[in-house]
Amino acid sequence: MRFSKGQSILGVIIAMAIFALMASSIAKTSVGNISALNQGGEQSRAEALAIEAVESVRAIKDGAWNDLYSSTTIAFADYDWSFESSNVETIGDYTRTVEFADVCRDGSNVITTCPGTTTDLQAKKVTVTVAWEVRPGLNNSVVKEFYLTNWDSREWTQTDWSSGPGQSILSDLAAFYSADEFVDYSSTPGEIKIMELAGGEGCIAKSWDFDTAEEYTYTSSEISIASSKAYLNYTQSSNIESFGGSIIGSTDNYSNNAYYGSYYRNKLIHISGDIYAMVYNYGYYYYGGGYYGRIYVRTMEISPEGVIVRPNIRTTYIGYYYSYYGYKNLDVKYVGNNMYVVSAERFYYTQSSTRYLSLTTFTVSTDGSTITQKSYNSGVDSPSYDPYLEEISPGYFAVIYRYSTTQGRIRTFSVNSTTGAISYISLYSFDTVAGDYPYIKKTTGNQFLISYRGSGGTLQLKTINISNTGVIDTVNVQSYQLDSYVLYSKIEHVSGNIYAVVYSGPGVTGWVQTVSVDPTTGVISEPANNSLQIDATYLYNLDFAKITGTSYIVAYRGPDNDGFAKLVSINDDGSVGTVSDTYEFYTADVNFPSIVQLGNYYFGVMVNNGIGNTTYQKDLLFTFSAGYGVSYSSGISTIEPTISYTPSGFGSFVGFDEVSTKTNGGEIYYQLSDNNGSDWKYWDGSSWATTTLSTDYNTAEEVGLHISGFSTSTGPVSFKAYFDGDGTQNIELDKITLDCKEEFGYDYNDKTEYTYDKWKVDFRDGIVGVKPALTTSTAVWDFSTYSQYYYNSIYIDVSGGQARLVYLGLTDTITYDYTTSAEYLYDSEKIEFEEDMARLKHIGSPLGLISDSPIEKTILAGIPAYASDIVHVREDIYAYVYNLDNFSSGKRTVRIINKRISSDGVTISNDLGSYTLTVNSTATTEGDDRQEIGIVKLSDGYLALAYSSGSNTYVATVSVDVNGVFSYIASSVIYHYSPSDNAQNFSIAKVENATDIYVVSFDYLYQADTFYLKTIPISSTGVIGTIISSYTVATDNGPPYYSYAYRNPNIMYMSGDVYVLSYDWYSPYSWELGKTILRSFRVDATGNIYSMPSSAGIDSVSSSSLQNRNVSMVKLSDNYLALVYQDKDRNGWLKTYSVSA
Repeated sequence: MRFSKGQSILGVIIAMAIFALMASSIAKTSVGNISALNQGGEQSRAEALAIEAVESVRAIKDGAWNDLYSSTTIAFADYDWSFESSNVETIGDYTRTVEFADVCRDGSNVITTCPGTTTDLQAKKVTVTVAWEVRPGLNNSVVKEFYLTNWDSREWTQTDWSSGPGQSILSDLAAFYSADEFVDYSSTPGEIKIMELAGGEGCIAKSWDFDTAEEYTYTSSEISIASSKAYLNYTQSSNIESFGGSIIGSTDNYSNNAYYGSYYRNKLIHISGDIYAMVYNYGYYYYGGGYYGRIYVRTMEISPEGVIVRPNIRTTYIGYYYSYYGYKNLDVKYVGNNMYVVSAERFYYTQSSTRYLSLTTFTVSTDGSTITQKSYNSGVDSPSYDPYLEEISPGYFAVIYRYSTTQGRIRTFSVNSTTGAISYISLYSFDTVAGDYPYIKKTTGNQFLISYRGSGGTLQLKTINISNTGVIDTVNVQSYQLDSYVLYSKIEHVSGNIYAVVYSGPGVTGWVQTVSVDPTTGVISEPANNSLQIDATYLYNLDFAKITGTSYIVAYRGPDNDGFAKLVSINDDGSVGTVSDTYEFYTADVNFPSIVQLGNYYFGVMVNNGIGNTTYQKDLLFTFSAGYGVSYSSGISTIEPTISYTPSGFGSFVGFDEVSTKTNGGEIYYQLSDNNGSDWKYWDGSSWATTTLSTDYNTAEEVGLHISGFSTSTGPVSFKAYFDGDGTQNIELDKITLDCKEEFGYDYNDKTEYTYDKWKVDFRDGIVGVKPALTTSTAVWDFSTYSQYYYNSIYIDVSGGQARLVYLGLTDTITYDYTTSAEYLYDSEKIEFEEDMARLKHIGSPLGLISDSPIEKTILAGIPAYASDIVHVREDIYAYVYNLDNFSSGKRTVRIINKRISSDGVTISNDLGSYTLTVNSTATTEGDDRQEIGIVKLSDGYLALAYSSGSNTYVATVSVDVNGVFSYIASSVIYHYSPSDNAQNFSIAKVENATDIYVVSFDYLYQADTFYLKTIPISSTGVIGTIISSYTVATDNGPPYYSYAYRNPNIMYMSGDVYVLSYDWYSPYSWELGKTILRSFRVDATGNIYSMPSSAGIDSVSSSSLQNRNVSMVKLSDNYLALVYQDKDRNGWLKTYSVSA
């Protein structure tokens, strides 16, 4: 037999195939098991997340039912669950949502599909869903549904009571459980009240409101009933004929509060919507050995009803400044594209003849937040006086003014509405002899009407033609003398060819005259009845405007230099009516009013205050109202109820009151009837008597004083009201109320009529009282045994059955020694006995006691260092930031040094590390190197700083390691100002209601009228983001000169999104005003800065080189703060303020 030594190839192949099949099966089974395990783990994790949400919702519900939202996510913080606003929560690979739905019930109070019969307000259906992706395209989820009930709530929303009682399950919002016989729920649908007493209405206050005209008897041609009141009929004219009589809002600014301040013409203009601007001159201020003047623009928000919503949106100066020159007599016209042109008289500080005509263009954004100078013309025609502007055509203007002492001139010019560039076109002298106080008004086409003070002080009128491109026709000029004397005058268009001229005429009295101007030839004539004296005492300078229809307003400086406004009617044919009303809006010196109509019946007038005062003047703004002429029914008009009131079952009336409106002395009188109007009674001074005369009546106050004596038992009660007016009085009656007092007569003769406790209450001889006690127990204390009592034997003696005070004679003494501590009761933790003394225990240095000398000290910089600050960095490392003063080289070095300081102050290390942020090569004036640097700690080992270099403002971040070594992280330019300028006075603070957002404040050396707020994101590790929000804060009537207007800024968080900024405002080079300023502002959680709702100037000072300064503040609570500062006399002040939320 032969044996094989190996296997065939076929056998091997079969074996391998069998093994592959077995291995594949085993692998498939293993993978499936692993996949099942994974899916089971995912399912368990999802179940846990769902259960967590269920339990957290229940926990939140137990805390506050009203925290349940429609869809939300949950969060856990400070050991408590709460909801977040997001409706999807991502947890690793899972998403979780919590949804709430209303629970509806059917008529049997069983839960059913909504809407059902009722919605259960105290139940919610909750659905928790946890979803995840098993593999691409395949998702899985776990859903938990359950109900929550507010089972212990006592809250129920009752809409009305119309469904009545009998509801045991609260489902019908108009039904209730039960009511006894004393509750009335059916007499008035939707109302529930105590049942009226049987036999009448009882003691329930009766009121008559005037909702339904049919319930009253009156003459409809005299009285009307509407809008729940009865009132005299009236007719309204088409003219505004009366003022409101009171100031609605006011504000001011110091426009000329310095050396040789001027008190001349400024301008109030409308920008857009509710935005207006005051354009005013600043007079002079002193700086660096010279006197300078500026033109200022201050924007504000005023509602159409005259409410000054924001008195200072933005304030800045325009025009160029010249040494020893200022500006006055301003006029403003709109150019287009948000651009304006202002004319001014630039004059030398000695008020000499060195005066120039100056033109400046500027833009104002429609929201008033941005004011930008565009172009400036340095001045022509010296000397020039009193310029006024008028538009010729879009982009072309005429300016009229007096030149020298003898000429009246007109110049035309164009303004580029994009660049603001000014180009002169034509010049014409309209009067070569005299041309004082000129004014110009466009009439029609290319024709213009001029009024001015001519030769001999006469009021001269001229017409002149100017082409649309500014070319003046010097040939076709018409002249007309309107009066023999004039100072100031203004022109307003009336209708067609009719124009009105208001002026300060003979004797400096006020006049209005109308003229007719031929539109073709320019010939001037006077219509009939064209003249009216509007003030026979005094009218100096003025403004004049048409309101509507035939109504005009004149504002002027009047008697005693006070501010007056008059309403004048001027008819379309040129005939002048009357002065319908006069309003003295300011009882102090005013000059050059400027009027703007805010709304249909509301006005703003800007005046200059401070006549004759060469040190301080200011511009004032007032808002007030006027109304259409109204005439009312005159004489006596009556009204009474058609159905009388029938009271019974009470003792007396106790009150009679009216709710009414009565103006200008109008009155309402009353008569009462107690027999349904058969006769009427009044209080004759001693009793209620029957009337015999038509004037037998009383005021509501007189009736109320004596109503208690009026009959309550004779019959139905009614009243008759007499409206007594003279045609100018508004009389309205809204409500009359008649009050009563309930009185019940009870006797106690029959005890069976009462329910009482017979063991305690006794009826006897018509009197009810408490029964006398059946037994008496007495507690007796004698003092036979002293040990039974607590007392001080030094002062009290107990003996012989008595307790009495110990008698001490004049020579008796009581001596205490402290040799034995056991003889005293004391707190051994605080008191100790030693050497026959009892004293407080010594437990170390008293709290708050400052050591007499420093524990340790070290020099931080070898040359003068300014504007220093210190901040904790990490562990025992502190950073000191400062400016190194190297003024001689024109450089400013900002440096930070780290040192270790032990917690007991004993050890101060050498410098661990130092870092130089910037070298400023533009510090060319002393003081550039001494401005505050902003520094804030981001987190342990990370700092952010705010500072300047050249014209750039930076925020930079650095890190500090455990050894105190600095490392630069990042820096960012947050503002650039050109031309080169130095930012200064930095403060940086965290926005507390946001994450990793900081607010920076600073100002610029040569922009002394403003400072800036900016928010920027900075992470805890020093990564700087981009600017979120910027806000420019206008000056608080600050100095316009180049000086350090702001110092010591400090930003402090109050509550919500409210912050407070404090700073010093002062001038080290002048006697200008100085203040300590507080400003509040808002920063929301996203870093957006909102407008300053409030500011306060504290102890403003003048005439002193020691202004307020060195302000510091601290938060007391969410709405209160305290601050300290030094006043002008170097007194230290501590003050507290409230800050509303």
